[in-house]
Amino acid sequence: MFVTLNKDDASFASHIQYKDHAVSANLFHWESPNNWRQHTRAMLRCIGDGPDASKHRLPSVRERSSGGVEGAFRRFGQVDLHGDLEGDRPVALTWRLRQPLPELIFEATKLLATG
Repeated sequence: MFVTLNKDDASFASHIQYKDHAVSANLFHWESPNNWRQHTRAMLRCIGDGPDASKHRLPSVRERSSGGVEGAFRRFGQVDLHGDLEGDRPVALTWRLRQPLPELIFEATKLLATG
């Protein structure tokens, strides 16, 4: 999963300006591509099932789509589904990070979410 947090109008159409952000150092809110529904094959493959389901879920997150450090992806490590899926097209969910975000990264993603 590749996530860009700051989705400016010039680079991202309004229908793909997902509300991805850190909720806490351990939780990350993510919205699926806007053509996914809760029971599509892509969504079910994404959330997985069983003890090994998350071995391939490694969110890679960047602040913006260009620029030095801000344009570089950072791997958040393995995540597990936390709570229920919400909505369709896109589907909203929360990932529980197995390793908490460093404070600096958490603060940056939280600030982007609040504007």
